[in-house]
Amino acid sequence: MADIEAFRKKTGAAPVSYIVADVDNRSGTEVINMYKVSAYDAEGREYAFARAAGVFGEWGPTFGSDYVYRMPDGSILDEATGSALNNEEVRLNNAIDIVASPAQRANIILISKSTDLPKEFTRVAVAPSGMGYPIDALPSGAGGHD
Repeated sequence: MADIEAFRKKTGAAPVSYIVADVDNRSGTEVINMYKVSAYDAEGREYAFARAAGVFGEWGPTFGSDYVYRMPDGSILDEATGSALNNEEVRLNNAIDIVASPAQRANIILISKSTDLPKEFTRVAVAPSGMGYPIDALPSGAGGHD
């Protein structure tokens, strides 16, 4: 995650929080991409975490039809800086765009815009594929979904 955090700082994006989901799909029959994790505190407040690979588009530069790199705030980058950031974004994205195929176990990094996290969560629900309803996440060996 140090590489991701360094990239975030280079782009000037706001601070974030990270979690690593240990996705155990060794008994599964479908690919799990861990689309979203929702963690809840004792008061019922939700802390949403999205796949890190999907968040980079909000941080890094885009290359427009006018052949100019622009940051999300609209600032223009010179070609060398824009190209370097874009290449770094692609490299990081490729390195962390991980799924858990059937029979696999994988660590998937997720990011939340919330930085003031509670010391303890009372419930964690996951959207393993982005479709359907979230399901409760349980510790390994607790039965149900891991």
